[in-house]
Amino acid sequence: MIYGKSENTVTRRIADETILVPLKGKCAEMRRIFALNPVAAHIWQEIDGCRSTGELRRSIAASFDVDENKAAEDLQEFLGQLLENDLITRVDRP
Repeated sequence: MIYGKSENTVTRRIADETILVPLKGKCAEMRRIFALNPVAAHIWQEIDGCRSTGELRRSIAASFDVDENKAAEDLQEFLGQLLENDLITRVDRP
């Protein structure tokens, strides 16, 4: 599976923290922002509409020195949160 970032989300880096600000949709109505931990920030940076979830999982495992099972758990949890809040979309490839 491949995901791309929603066009309705702004990313800001403040000090050492990555912040996501939804501009439209249910999150914007609730005036919510999302502060990302280092693993989530890494995943967010890697989501580009081209990389598969397998590639993202391997990148997490290598960057944070965790096994791929733990990386897969963290990835699936975060992707679920992003999807639930309309911050990413699935990319259909031909």
